[in-house]
Amino acid sequence: MENTPFQDQFTIGGRPIGAGAPCLFIAEAGVAHFGDMDLAVQLVELAADAGADVFKTQVFDVDQLIAAEMPEWRDRLRPRNLSLAQFKDLKTLCDERGMLFMATAHNESRIPWLEKLAGSVELWQLDHASAFAAEDMVIGHFGGAAKP
Repeated sequence: MENTPFQDQFTIGGRPIGAGAPCLFIAEAGVAHFGDMDLAVQLVELAADAGADVFKTQVFDVDQLIAAEMPEWRDRLRPRNLSLAQFKDLKTLCDERGMLFMATAHNESRIPWLEKLAGSVELWQLDHASAFAAEDMVIGHFGGAAKP
């Protein structure tokens, strides 16, 4: 098997990464919005005001993430979700503030959300939860996307 050298530099969303490039500042919000859109907007604004290049959050499907035998946990997490429409609004706000939008999908059902959030622009990055990184579904889907 032939070794392929790593590139010294590549781009994400038009921003250079690697040798000689400035650090890419990612503001990881995760689920710190707790399902509250006003709080999510505040997190985007704080990230932009701090000079972040990227705002990163997480998308998940409670019914896939938590076993049916754990209804109390499903009930606890369900209100901490944002809808696809709300994530689209956050992405629009990121665009307006000059930040890239990034999201981690925690379930197979949320991978299409990442693609929809990319809209008509190039889907520049896919991110996934490391908890299912070795699953065949994830490897096939992400590997076929030809994205960093």
